[in-house]
Amino acid sequence: MISKKITRMLAVLLSICYIIIGVRVDAFAGPVIQPDEPGDTSSGIFWSASIQDNMVSKTVLTGSTKSLSSLGLSPYAIKNGVVSRSFTWTSSNSSVATVNASTGDITGVSTGTAIITGRSSAYGSSLGELLLVVFVAEELKGATYMGIDGQHNTNCSSDHWNKYYVVLEFFHHMGYSPYEMQYASTSSKFASYVATSRMFCFRNHGTQASLILNNTSITRVYTDYIYTLPANSLSYCEFAIIGSEFSGKGGAGATNMVNALHSRGVGTVVGITSNITCYELDEWLEGVFSYLNDGYTVQEACELTAESFKEWDEGVFVEDYSHTCDSNCTSRCTGYHMDNYYIAGDPNARFN
Repeated sequence: MISKKITRMLAVLLSICYIIIGVRVDAFAGPVIQPDEPGDTSSGIFWSASIQDNMVSKTVLTGSTKSLSSLGLSPYAIKNGVVSRSFTWTSSNSSVATVNASTGDITGVSTGTAIITGRSSAYGSSLGELLLVVFVAEELKGATYMGIDGQHNTNCSSDHWNKYYVVLEFFHHMGYSPYEMQYASTSSKFASYVATSRMFCFRNHGTQASLILNNTSITRVYTDYIYTLPANSLSYCEFAIIGSEFSGKGGAGATNMVNALHSRGVGTVVGITSNITCYELDEWLEGVFSYLNDGYTVQEACELTAESFKEWDEGVFVEDYSHTCDSNCTSRCTGYHMDNYYIAGDPNARFN
């Protein structure tokens, strides 16, 4: 009897030892992964252990140089459990931002947007590439008013810079400083100004899918371009108002400039859903900013502005304000459009 009990006990002890030994073998098998790396042996290329997207965005000021670590990035590649931190870096536009090929240090050169591409030195392109969208600006702005390239357009007794001084004054009173008046000659610069301004106002013509940046060459920024930017890349901007016809056409769910900007992080965006005259746009911008300055919400500011100009029926408007309309504008001088607006984001947001 004693020998049988001893035999059973030995069998149990051997089983326990087998389990313990097995766990230890499994626990220490394969290459050692650093604590800040993924805890498996899968292959991939990452900006950091906490950033799984291969495309991110950052802002760099002109004349400054930023290391990747100072931007909160610690890129690495891992293949079959082996980690490499060696990369080769290139810039898509060295006139905007340059990059040190081995260290990844980025220097801002001029206002605009550049894409920094990183490829693993150890694994080449087999793991793909890291993409960093860099917005370069002279400084982070409280607010930016963007018109066209300095050309005046006298359609409907107005021009596209007509209210810039009024809007800038509201920026000042609302505490959005520093503020400036600008124009963008490229999509890259347009995106950079939005990405580095807390508040952004655009005033020119456009369509549902584009905004005109230059009236001579008809340079445009398209919604397709905005959608190529990383998620939340424009999240520094709290509020954008797009003073252009059709910028909010279709409302929620539609592919329009209002939704495109909001989808990339702009907190609240408002635009016009229909055609509209130049004069109405100018008055609409002044009205909305006036009510925002008084502490009203975005929704209230738009509603009160529309209500304030309801007395502008078609006959009065055309008689008083459209006498200088040319063939490009006459088709828009058909009455009242200020209540044709669309808000993406928080309609109850306040900015003063």
